[in-house]
Amino acid sequence: LHRRATSAGADYVIGPLQKPSVDALAAEPSLAVPTLALNEGTRVGKPPANLFQFSLSPENEATEVANKASAAGYKRALVLYPQGDWGTRLSNAFATQWRKLGGILVSQSDYNAGYSSYDKTVAGLLAKGQADFVFLIATDDLARKIYPPIKAATPGALPVISTSHVYSGNFDSKQDQILDGLYFVDIPWMLGIGGDGPLSRRGLTSGSTYQSGPLARLYAMGIDAYRLTPRVADLAAHPGAFYPGQTGGLWVDPVGRVQRQLALGQFTGSGVQPAEGLGAKQEKKAAAAP
Repeated sequence: LHRRATSAGADYVIGPLQKPSVDALAAEPSLAVPTLALNEGTRVGKPPANLFQFSLSPENEATEVANKASAAGYKRALVLYPQGDWGTRLSNAFATQWRKLGGILVSQSDYNAGYSSYDKTVAGLLAKGQADFVFLIATDDLARKIYPPIKAATPGALPVISTSHVYSGNFDSKQDQILDGLYFVDIPWMLGIGGDGPLSRRGLTSGSTYQSGPLARLYAMGIDAYRLTPRVADLAAHPGAFYPGQTGGLWVDPVGRVQRQLALGQFTGSGVQPAEGLGAKQEKKAAAAP
């Protein structure tokens, strides 16, 4: 299909979407035109010329949490993540980047997503030692159960940062008020950053059933894929070059993968708002167990 498209005169190719198909292109010695795959393949090593890979990787979000916490001056982290492959992958991605930035991983604990209460889980984690923040890996439903006991145990003292999985896209005033104060990283488009034009979240999804939920962020990915494809080879050829996209600040790493700098959001009592930053490192810390 790729050869047929380029033989017919295509200047660029967007896709494929499935990992096995990305791997099939990655096995080629080279590609005739710049190609932006909408996923990351599994093959290790440098890809063929003209193949670039763009995905909304959860691991990228975990890495961004580490970046933003380090930029805020935080040094000591606690991590709480769900049992299973997804939670392990995100906690490992965070830990790798956090240590690379010189941060200290005080402790990390997994939890069973089937529990009805997490008071003991939270107390056990906080007793592991002093920390500047907690990285909480959770879905929106789980965050509503786990964040309140963290907040109650360390009132005003310990920031909690999550990934976009805690925000469905719609703020439920009844359910989400208990998340007041919770930080999370997300794509700018979901937080309304960049105005209210026809391709903004508000403009594009007005009246759509996909304004929230797992499909919402794919609108922004489509916008960026269209705009990025003619630019991606030039970005790759100039390390440090940066494109301000709807899914984040975008650049291309040495192996052709599009990396993203995400925005920071925060739950308030009345809704979700973009956050300028995490603020200075807290002086008051979670107390260590005797």
